[in-house]
Amino acid sequence: MEEERWIKSVMISNKGMPEIIKVLKEKYPQFDTTGIAEKAKEGYIPNPFFLEKSDKEEEKALAGLLHREQALFLLSYIQLVLEKLFKEQVIENVEEIEKFLVVSADALAHAILLLIELPKMKDMALEMAPALSQLVPICVMLKKENIAEEILTLIFALTDKPSAIENKVDLTEAFARGFEEIELINIANELRGISEKIRSEKR
Repeated sequence: MEEERWIKSVMISNKGMPEIIKVLKEKYPQFDTTGIAEKAKEGYIPNPFFLEKSDKEEEKALAGLLHREQALFLLSYIQLVLEKLFKEQVIENVEEIEKFLVVSADALAHAILLLIELPKMKDMALEMAPALSQLVPICVMLKKENIAEEILTLIFALTDKPSAIENKVDLTEAFARGFEEIELINIANELRGISEKIRSEKR
């Protein structure tokens, strides 16, 4: 069965699509976003999984931005859960939070891998990478150590995914910076070791 081209998402269509369209117009002024804007008014967004298969750079960029927007929405919810945890020492909706952690990590990974391959979008991909690193201690705080391990494994796997060696190095360094910011120095150093190894392959 062919994937649907459009999916219902009132939250992203209302709050996320205006910013996504703005970015697309800045990066790809020739890309016609009229149809996307019209569908957003009806509460629909393009299906990013459908767009990922496109040969057009603009549509791949759109897919990456949609994954990014989904991740940001879920991360904002997780932030609210953390604030409640700090204030009341209570974690509610445990199963829902577990799902949100996994889906947000997956959405970030999809966005990063799509955008890092596009020269006009690479900087945005690298800006997102530390957010994925910083999900690891959040999982630990929420007593989801198993998910923390899954995300850590995902991060190390992602370092080898970009097609260009330069992009592999830059992505690995971005993940390392994310761990340095939260003082997980051992993990950051391990990633920098991978970065050096990738660089040596280029010589």
